[in-house]
Amino acid sequence: MRKNLLEGLSKDFGEYLKEGGGYDVKIHIGEHHDQKTFEAHSMVLAARSPYFRREISDIPLNSRKSVIELRESEIPPNVFELLLRYIYTGIVPLHNPESEDFLDILLATNEPLLSNDPSSVVDFILTADKLELSELVNYLQNVLIEDRTEWLYKNIDKVYSRISRHHSLKILKDFYKDIIRTNVELMFQSDNFFSMPLNDVILMVSRDDLLVDEVEVWNQVVRWCVSQFPDLSRNPEHWTSKECDDVRSKMENFIDLIRWASISGDEFTVHVVPYAKILPVRLYQDLVRYHVNQNERPRSLDLPRRVGKIESDLISFKHASLISQWVKDQNEKSIWQWFASKKEVNAEKKTVQYRYNLLIRGSQNGFSKSDFLEACQYKGPTITLVRLEGSDLIIGGYNPTPWAPSEKPNPRTRKSFIFAFDNVRGDPVEVGRASKLENSGTYPIVSITDEGLKFGKDLSLTFTDIHNEIGPT
Repeated sequence: MRKNLLEGLSKDFGEYLKEGGGYDVKIHIGEHHDQKTFEAHSMVLAARSPYFRREISDIPLNSRKSVIELRESEIPPNVFELLLRYIYTGIVPLHNPESEDFLDILLATNEPLLSNDPSSVVDFILTADKLELSELVNYLQNVLIEDRTEWLYKNIDKVYSRISRHHSLKILKDFYKDIIRTNVELMFQSDNFFSMPLNDVILMVSRDDLLVDEVEVWNQVVRWCVSQFPDLSRNPEHWTSKECDDVRSKMENFIDLIRWASISGDEFTVHVVPYAKILPVRLYQDLVRYHVNQNERPRSLDLPRRVGKIESDLISFKHASLISQWVKDQNEKSIWQWFASKKEVNAEKKTVQYRYNLLIRGSQNGFSKSDFLEACQYKGPTITLVRLEGSDLIIGGYNPTPWAPSEKPNPRTRKSFIFAFDNVRGDPVEVGRASKLENSGTYPIVSITDEGLKFGKDLSLTFTDIHNEIGPT
């Protein structure tokens, strides 16, 4: 019979560290006013950390002093203190649900030593990675994803940009790459976009299903390139030749990914011409000739239009991206809870693709039942949108089954949902989504009646034969 007594072993080693007896290593951490010296034992350091094992073994035996001195100027002392305690005790910084701080260590005083400030948390993980504490690094990555998914999502600009070049942080990197793949439009328009690594921005801009006006793709790419040089003026007229070369070196990665033919003449004049100095001369000349005479289409404009672009006067690509996410998810979880529910992140997972085809626009085609049936019956899953008269409020519903005439039987469906956007220009992340349509435990019938469209008993859109009134579109 075996009994695990590791708890006692951990406690004894913790006391050994605290008392400091018999130490043979001094580690000078930090620099200048933020410097602290720690005493430790070479045998423990070498056994627990491959990094320290190499540092100690690289010192020739004939030149070793009775006390080995190591220096690490780039590690914050408060971070190293926690990691040194982990090396001795195996006690992992855990989330204390009674504390507002995310990472703390279970000491006798139970006082948190490390706040949930993104910079501190990333410092901790990167330092653990530098010391090659792989078991701790993997554990912390999983804890963050499982317990602090929303925190990771909100701080993507402060976390992802710092971990993206560290191969051993694959769990967190895959988590963030999955967010980017499945929410590319929201990420593309967020403040976090400008801290994205080059390769991720290239992947986003190259997507054929990017639901963004092409001129906005160009604008965001320009902003990203400029943001890589913090001291650069935002006015291209003030750039020196050297600064133009710097921005051009970044822009070269995107030239062949922009769908130039999708940028109108007016947009070209306002948004592209001011940056002519960072474009290849031949390309710029081709673009000028094209906008003067569109019958002259050079090869540089042959890249096809993006298939994901939506033709709608009511919603933007942000709204369409959220609706797409709801269609894929079809539950009541928020985006970060959805990612947290995924126990394994599959780096090769393919994103579900949607193409939005405009079937009917009420202001042009009419709002009658016959108009709707002619355009929409048996056309597969549909999104119906209306704007309330005299307001920017948009409401709508998703029908996963084909619309059928009222005399045909309509199936019950658990996958339909209704939604509302409070403001056409508002931040779609804050838009509320209605709950699934359930009545007394049964799922509703989504149907066409003589009066209008019915999403169970929760939403009814009334037909009218009068043009230019509010109706389904």
